[in-house]
Amino acid sequence: MRDSGWTLVAVFLLLVVGAGCAGKSPELSSGIIYIRQENYEKAAEILQKAVDMEPENWEAHYQLAIAYMELDRYRDAHPEFSMAKDLAAGKIEVVEQKQYAYWYDHFMPGVTKLKGKNFEDARRLFLEAIEIDPERTGAYSNLAFAYHKLGKFEKSLETYQKVIEIEPEHVNALLSIADLLNELKRYEEANRILEKTLKIDPSQTDCLLAMAENCKEMDDMEGALSAYLRAAEVMPDDGSILFGIAVIYYKNKDFGEASTFFGKAAGTDKPGGGLYMDAMFNRAQMQVRLEDYEAAKETILNMIEIKDNVAEYWDLLGRIYFQLGDQEKGMEAFERAKALEG
Repeated sequence: MRDSGWTLVAVFLLLVVGAGCAGKSPELSSGIIYIRQENYEKAAEILQKAVDMEPENWEAHYQLAIAYMELDRYRDAHPEFSMAKDLAAGKIEVVEQKQYAYWYDHFMPGVTKLKGKNFEDARRLFLEAIEIDPERTGAYSNLAFAYHKLGKFEKSLETYQKVIEIEPEHVNALLSIADLLNELKRYEEANRILEKTLKIDPSQTDCLLAMAENCKEMDDMEGALSAYLRAAEVMPDDGSILFGIAVIYYKNKDFGEASTFFGKAAGTDKPGGGLYMDAMFNRAQMQVRLEDYEAAKETILNMIEIKDNVAEYWDLLGRIYFQLGDQEKGMEAFERAKALEG
């Protein structure tokens, strides 16, 4: 009787296990049981046979992917997940959720390592996440950043480019590429990327400012002016842009336009503000260049009325008075400048 009891228990357990695998091939059923027992090597071996016997069975591919994942065979797991999704019909969400869960379990620790400036470990984890699901851009973007911090600039560029291959209009990746190219002093390439970004998202007006700065680095003043003027069309009240335009005109020896735009820049700030005073001082100097000494005198006197303890203002006023033939006032202004400098 004792033997009969044990036999009944064994039969009952087989029935319970078998119930969860009803309608499946013996190989698939066995593979699932091995996964439950955490015998992943055996599970992978049996499930490979299941896939060979039933290549159109989505669950065979799905379970084999799970076995590979538990064995850290990420590259082997990915094609099995892909096949499962292709064949799963109404079960695609099940497969996607499982694959995402594995991806997330590598991606998030990578983010944590990145935040902790442990860039090498972050790199490893992001590479594993990419092997699990190479169609998700998040791991590539963070991997590229890790490469950047590790000083591997070309690898960083290659990795950002992979983001663009997957998602051609990924603005953040494009901006990161442009920043990296700037750092490498590859300004012309950076500007092409910035122009592409603007076509995708015209609201990224900072791209125009970056293009202007890149053009200045290449001594392309016409290109810089063009970028600044485009930016001013979008942001007409941005004093820094108007100031930048004025500087370009000054470098091009177009003192009239420089004076105009220094005046516009000053108009975006309150009298006495830093931008206002810088712009108006530069405007006064442009007026001197244009030999419009009366206008220059009025400009600098207005500035002195706001702030009378700046030596440069009095020195410029002295030179203006001499040009106007008033040597007495000129000398008084020079004396005041000298006193402030002392």
